[in-house]
Amino acid sequence: MEKTLQPGWSKSAQPRVRSVKYAIRRFPIEPHVNDAGDEVIYNPYSYPLDEVHFSLNPLYDTRLTFPGLRSLKNTRGLSYCIYRLTSPLQPGEERTLRFTVKSKNRGFENNVSNTDVVQNGTFFNNIDDAPVIG
Repeated sequence: MEKTLQPGWSKSAQPRVRSVKYAIRRFPIEPHVNDAGDEVIYNPYSYPLDEVHFSLNPLYDTRLTFPGLRSLKNTRGLSYCIYRLTSPLQPGEERTLRFTVKSKNRGFENNVSNTDVVQNGTFFNNIDDAPVIG
């Protein structure tokens, strides 16, 4: 993964999450996930940030909506995406990231590929079920 991504990607300063509001919609009979959320992120540093890196769960189709977000390096095969901000996030500035997370499973499966949503219970973990910065 490191060879595919730009040099220094792991050292890049990233915004922090201030708050999150989730709309959790789980359908265990199907099984299907259709979650959404709003994440308020902010820049805690004394300099502007012009990139945001996201780790995404490969089991889900994740859509991101964020003011000025432009794809810089899409490595969804590695579940990692790097985006450039057309207007850098200034020191102390907050913006709202909106996201939707939907399950990809279609048709019948021979084996259960996602054990987070099953008929006898479901499991929610924000690290697996929402985009993670960094």
